Amino acid sequence: MPAGKLGALAPHPESTHPRVKLSTHLSSKSLPPTPAVVDYASKVRSWPMYLNNQIGDCTAAGIAHTIQAWTAYAKGLVTLPNSAVLRLYEAFGYVPGNPATDNGAVEQDVLHYVMQNGVGGHKILAYAQVDHTNPDEMKAALNLFGSVYLGAGIPQSALVQTDAGQPWTVEQGSPIEGGHCFVLQRWDTTDAPMSVVTWGQLQRATTDWWMAYGLEAWVMISPDWFQASGKTVTGVDLPELGDEFSVVTGQPNPFRSTKPKSIFCLGLRDRIKKW
Repeated sequence: MPAGKLGALAPHPESTHPRVKLSTHLSSKSLPPTPAVVDYASKVRSWPMYLNNQIGDCTAAGIAHTIQAWTAYAKGLVTLPNSAVLRLYEAFGYVPGNPATDNGAVEQDVLHYVMQNGVGGHKILAYAQVDHTNPDEMKAALNLFGSVYLGAGIPQSALVQTDAGQPWTVEQGSPIEGGHCFVLQRWDTTDAPMSVVTWGQLQRATTDWWMAYGLEAWVMISPDWFQASGKTVTGVDLPELGDEFSVVTGQPNPFRSTKPKSIFCLGLRDRIKKW
């Protein structure tokens, strides 16, 4: 299967687009141990391309792939139609049939939009940034939230490796072709432990590859995942996360009805710039 299109734009700077950091809300006392193998991919037998072989809608396709994974491990697999993914991409300026408008999107913007508007009837309650330079935190995030929404600069070598059915490994000097969004769904103990969903398939990658080219990582908190995880996420202080998220985004805390009271949250409000 040939590699598809790219389309993840550079992440926003934190100075203009504040975000909640997942690590701030992880509890070392109640955080469950991360298994050697974390697998939220095996129950999904087919990952659609979601038009990403034709247009640069990888940021929208990644949301749809995440919904597949969540629902496969909850009450039953939901595969969104291409039309729903296309509508999500259109929200960021794409006009079907006009290549000049096929310019990709910023992952944080897509997450914010899906939180407010949903896609195919599915919304997220909140989202938080994962430390993409910390493989242990990324693996723990996958274990806790069932998917991790990733962004990377894709070297030319990765496109060749994808076409050849090979894992993504580092090839020094390979030029970067552009930004790409994909989702982490499995982490095992092999030499290429990361399995991500992109271009309609599972693609393996080494940790060294991710450390060389990874740019950002996010988790989404969704009712779809609560159905699989038992209405909570063990080891994460969701009410406190929601307090900070409310201040950062201006949205109500989805995990409790009271307003944030922490000094940190109240101080953060002064430097927020809405987008």
